[in-house]
Amino acid sequence: MRAIPPADRVQERLSQVLLEAEQLKVLLRLASDLDGVETVTTTNSEVDRD
Repeated sequence: MRAIPPADRVQERLSQVLLEAEQLKVLLRLASDLDGVETVTTTNSEVDRD
């Protein structure tokens, strides 16, 4: 049986998951906007950003 993680860790992870989901929604919106565009270029600073 697995130990139940502390509530603060659960809340922290939930916040992280929600943030990632929001970022994915933005990326999907951008991808759908770029549908049909042949090439997309990015700078290294955009790629390296977390």
